[in-house]
Amino acid sequence: MKRTWYELCQLGVQGRGWADTAHPYDRLPARAEALVPESVWDLSRQSTGFYVDFRSNAAELHARTVLRVPPYEHQAYIKYLDLYARDAGGRWRWAGMSKYGFIPSGQTPLIEGLSPEWRTYRLYLPLFYAVERIELGLPSEARLELVPPPVTKPIVVYGTSIVHGAASSRPGMAWTSILGRRLDWPVINLGFSGSACMEPDLGRIIAELDAALFVIDPLPNMSRETVELNAEPFLRHLLAAHPATPILLVEDRAHSQEWLYPAMRRDREANRAAFRALYDRLRAGGTVNLAYTEGDPLLGDDSEATVDGSHPSDLGFVRYADCLQPIVTDLLQS
Repeated sequence: MKRTWYELCQLGVQGRGWADTAHPYDRLPARAEALVPESVWDLSRQSTGFYVDFRSNAAELHARTVLRVPPYEHQAYIKYLDLYARDAGGRWRWAGMSKYGFIPSGQTPLIEGLSPEWRTYRLYLPLFYAVERIELGLPSEARLELVPPPVTKPIVVYGTSIVHGAASSRPGMAWTSILGRRLDWPVINLGFSGSACMEPDLGRIIAELDAALFVIDPLPNMSRETVELNAEPFLRHLLAAHPATPILLVEDRAHSQEWLYPAMRRDREANRAAFRALYDRLRAGGTVNLAYTEGDPLLGDDSEATVDGSHPSDLGFVRYADCLQPIVTDLLQS
């Protein structure tokens, strides 16, 4: 079949925070390379949280890709492209995904055999790949229309591998993506797997973003010492630049094996205590736009929502979204 191919970065990629990036699918500006740890920079080159909204009457959709940097660790198995569509009631519904594994230069169907009706789609880009090129393919007789990006200020989420999306089965199941669909709100994902330590220079960079809400969820990657060293200067950059913007501090989730290992729980409680003490101190000092939520409810209490005790399964990500959605909604309306 003859197809017309569209480069996604020319269709208007959403979920981007900066325009001055070294590559269209990078998440941090090019100047960040000299300021942040190497691990953060490398992870920022993955297209986590990026998506494209479009309308088409195509009976099938394909994608072809060119890999720029190899996949991160164990994440090679996840589906790397994830397609949603709005139903007749306007709700986002899952529609399709990449069928084949990610190869350096390959083509994959996303969905086939449709009636040629106009639908609104959202295509999520890879969570744990840096890519050189992604193209969307339509039958040549089909048409494609761009969906203008919203003018709403985004929710900006900073955090660990759990924010990054490990170990969801596909990009649309990261809790940030779930929340964005449920609220119909743009979200910028600044999750850096294993590397969220609230470096002050990164806080200064993130403070450049004009957000409706900042969600800060780095504690699983931090110790009590790094909380005491980095957390306050990181937050001070956000507070100075955005004195009226709500900032939500998210306590780390409980590890599902903590009931067996008391020392693990004690270490986590020490980290939490340092995080909470900073929150209390800032609030007592007159910071009114700071909120805090506890971590134990995030995964539930049945130990059934992770793949390894730490990283959520798809069930765990749904629970994350269920827990945070009412809190985020209240803050957006405040």
